[in-house]
Amino acid sequence: MQSLTLFVSFGIVLWQIGSLTIPLGHLVISIPGYLFWAACLFGGLGMWLTNRIGKKLIGFNYHQQRYNANFRFALIKFRESRDEIALQRGEQSEATQFHDLFKKIYHNFIDIIQLKKRLAFISNGFNLASIPIATLMAIPLFLSKKIQFGGLTQISMGFNSVVGSFTTLMQVYTSLTEWNSIIVRLTEMNTAIEQASTALPNKLIIQKNKRHDSITLSNLNLFLPDGQLLLGPISLSLNLTENYLIKGGSGIGKSSLLRTLAGIWPFSEGSIDFPKDKNTFFLSQKTFFSLGTLKETLIYPLQQTVTDDELKALLRCFGLAKFQVELNEIKPWQQICSPGEQQLIALIRVVLNKPDILFLDEATSALDDVSQIKAYQNLGLLLPHTCLISIGHRTDLEQFHSKLIIFSKNKPVSIARIAPSKTVVADRVPVSD
Repeated sequence: MQSLTLFVSFGIVLWQIGSLTIPLGHLVISIPGYLFWAACLFGGLGMWLTNRIGKKLIGFNYHQQRYNANFRFALIKFRESRDEIALQRGEQSEATQFHDLFKKIYHNFIDIIQLKKRLAFISNGFNLASIPIATLMAIPLFLSKKIQFGGLTQISMGFNSVVGSFTTLMQVYTSLTEWNSIIVRLTEMNTAIEQASTALPNKLIIQKNKRHDSITLSNLNLFLPDGQLLLGPISLSLNLTENYLIKGGSGIGKSSLLRTLAGIWPFSEGSIDFPKDKNTFFLSQKTFFSLGTLKETLIYPLQQTVTDDELKALLRCFGLAKFQVELNEIKPWQQICSPGEQQLIALIRVVLNKPDILFLDEATSALDDVSQIKAYQNLGLLLPHTCLISIGHRTDLEQFHSKLIIFSKNKPVSIARIAPSKTVVADRVPVSD
């Protein structure tokens, strides 16, 4: 706004100073406000040069953001997998990868700096050259005695202010190119999201019916993101008075089925009918740890208050008594706890949430056989009315389920009742003292 005000104010001054008369034989050419037009042409030339040289900055800034994002993503991936990398002696391979990623950032950054130097030279050069150029343009008026010597100073100030309005745009050109590259990336992301949304089958119907006391799947098909059929069609009814164990080969779609039941796998079609007023809880192999104390991690995502005594009792019950004294301490718990301990913490969350239907996607895969049996026994004692629907491969899990569902490639779903067997008893720590 300030640049626009200066442009208008001093533009009027330059226009009113006078016109340039050029005699060409019998022809006389008069250019009204020629100082104003000269300032505009001079500033416009600077803008043209700035855009001609600086338009490459849009691409450089775009690539710089992409290279930085790739480098940060690689760092996060390295941090999450540092133990596996160290065990497999992959340090040199990772160092080479980071060197290649950072080299792209460095070379692209050098290109950006070189371009910015040229743009700064043009902007500052035009700004400094405006005063002598204005003096040269005003000499005809001075020689024709249309202005006094003091008028040269007035013309120089006005000319410099009009040109300065253009150089202000030249100075912010680099910021505009950065903004443009951000808009391009956001637009591409939005376009990709829209294309992915339109490519989805979007024919899945999940509803809750008050009349049913079971989960009903009707003509349910699961697809891969590329549209290839993963699993289906599935039509079955799961009675909530039974506990179900789901088995099948790796990659057949068992985990995708649970994601579909949770409503987070969009590549599916068919209908799912849940009983109304029944709470569900989904548990995967990997446990999410919120930032904060161990207590906040245990009660996640509950909002109501849970006493320390209740949590300590559950820690003892699930074999995590050593963490009782650290309940209210802030530590990197995801790094401190072993994979098995993380899964036990997730099971404590289940008990606190008290769901009516519990889906477990190999939620005890990191536990040894005895700890797994103990964990399921605790779930049965603490959540006696909860329907368990588990995915697992171990035969020890069968004793805690009444029916077995087997998914096979190119075969219909097989459902069989599990024959009662001798229950393996694991030592269990009592819930209360």
